[in-house]
Order: sequence, then structure tokens, then C-alpha cells
Amino acid sequence: MFQVEVRIAAAEPTILNALYAAFKPESEPMPRYRSRIEVARESSLTLRVTIRSGDISSLRASVNMVLRILGAICASTEVVSQPRSCSQSEL
Repeated sequence: MFQVEVRIAAAEPTILNALYAAFKPESEPMPRYRSRIEVARESSLTLRVTIRSGDISSLRASVNMVLRILGAICASTEVVSQPRSCSQSEL
């Protein structure tokens, strides 16, 4: 059995709430997958994602999926948090 554990710390609980919500469906039991993902809140500012698999190729695929979700949420929070002014023509 192979295992990878990712701990994510954030300055704001809202970011961890979004990550938890994104990873939670992946942690539901699905018989067709060869890997298992567990997600847990360790504290209000820390999230733990544990990936277990019987083979290295499915572990790699699951780690890539977790990192892509993490990257997408981080990128979107950066865009949303940037101040931007709108002109009347943009509305």
C-alpha cells in the first residue's frame, strides 16, 4: 500500500472551506477507483488530504488530481481577491 499525505495551511478559513468542499466528493467510496482519498480538517486553518493506493500509477493520478484542484482554487482566489475597478461600459 502506498500513501501520500498533504497538509494545507491557510491564513483564511474560507479558503480551507472551499478546498474541503472540493475534495469531499472525491473522498466518497467509489468501487471503480484503485485509490482512496480522505479529507479532514485538523484545525480551523489546516486541512489534511490523505491518498492511499495499492499501485503507484493510480497514486500518481490521484496526487495529480489533488494538486490540480488545489492549484485551481488558489489561482481563482488570487483573481477574485485582486482589486479591480469597473467602468460604466463594462457593466
